[in-house]
This record gives sequence, C-alpha cells and structure tokens, in this order.
Amino acid sequence: MDENTQLNSNNDVEEYLETEPFDLTNDSEFLYSIQYGSNNNTGSIFGNNEYLDFKVKLIDANTNSEIAVFDDITFNNNNQTPYANLQFNVNTNGIGNRTVKLALDIDDNFNAGYSVTAKYDNSTILAKTNRVNIGLGENVNATTYDIFQNYPNPFNPRTTIRYQIPENGMVTLKVYDMLGREVITLVNEYKTKGRYEVTFDASSAAGGLASGLYIYEITSGSFKASKKMTLLK
Repeated sequence: MDENTQLNSNNDVEEYLETEPFDLTNDSEFLYSIQYGSNNNTGSIFGNNEYLDFKVKLIDANTNSEIAVFDDITFNNNNQTPYANLQFNVNTNGIGNRTVKLALDIDDNFNAGYSVTAKYDNSTILAKTNRVNIGLGENVNATTYDIFQNYPNPFNPRTTIRYQIPENGMVTLKVYDMLGREVITLVNEYKTKGRYEVTFDASSAAGGLASGLYIYEITSGSFKASKKMTLLK
C-alpha cells in the first residue's frame, strides 16, 4: 500500500486487513494466529465508556456473509493489557464447499486515528508455539476458569488436557499420583486469557508410570481445580 494512503475510519482500515480468498471443505482445516496489543500510554486514550473492539471473522468470499467469529477482544479503561493469542487450528467440518476469507473487524465509539503498516517477520511466524484446536462455532474466548476431562481416558501413553482462563496470569498445571507425589509439571508460565490444551505423555515421566489413577491440578490466581485420569497399560 502507498505510505500516503489516507485512512479516515475503521472501515478504511478493514479493507487492508483481510486475506486473499481460499477454498474450504468439510475435510479441511486451517491455521491462523494474530496479535493485538496496547502500550503504556493507552490510559490517556479512552474516556468513560469508550472502547476499541477487534474480532477475527471467517466470511464467505462470494456473499460477504459471516460464517464464524473467533477472537473478540475489547480494549477500554478496564482492559489495556497486551494480548497475543495462540495459534489456532480450525476444523471446518460442516462448512460444505465454500470460498472464504479471514478478516479483522474493528469497532470503536470514539474518534480514533488509524494507520496500517506491512511487517514481515519469518522468525515470529515460524517460531514454535502452542496450538489450540477449535471448530467452526467455537468462540476461542474464555469467560470462566475451567479445566476439562482429559481425552482419551483411559489412555496409554498420551492424553490431552484442555483448560481455559478468563484473565491473563500465571498458570501451573501438575500431575500427581494418588499419594499426592508430584509426577510432572506440564505448565508453569504466564498465559494470556483463552483456551489451551497440553499433551501428557506418561512414557516421558521420570522412572516411568504404572497403570492406575492420577490427578492433574491447575492453579491460576485464586482458582484451583483438579480431575482424575486413568493410565491403562
């Protein structure tokens, strides 16, 4: 785009923030990742009740109709934390045969100024990252803390544990035996709000694990919860 291009509204910006059309079927899947953020000066931008909202939409390239909405992030006086999502793997079962586009939708209720910059960074794009699997109809945003039953269960030797957090913060996810002895730490790091999944491989645990019941426990802020899972060799 021309550096002198005038962008007077969020509608002008949206024209540049969509992908080229691509084809999907019921057997397809696609990956996407995106980053939103704010700097330390955003406190002076928002007045009372003012907001800036970003959504990732999957739209029909032929009709411009909305198929699904994924990330939906709102910045205001109460939320100015930088946000960087995971990489999402979208299963498109149920979509049929369609030509689609991904687009970033922007909404605000104040006199915001906009600019667009083209940035190429292969090191970031290709870097190893966590990945969340979702389907069409699944909003990737989390509104409550939760940890879900692992699958498969029983398992041997690998199983997947999914959890979600509605706020940015430290997350610890550990596995214990039934005597309360720690087996392994699966997660111990700062996470942005959203849905996550992690694979537990019993064969990688120190000393190996015998068949039986095990407990996985998540802690994030004041939230703590646990569930049981069964290793069956």
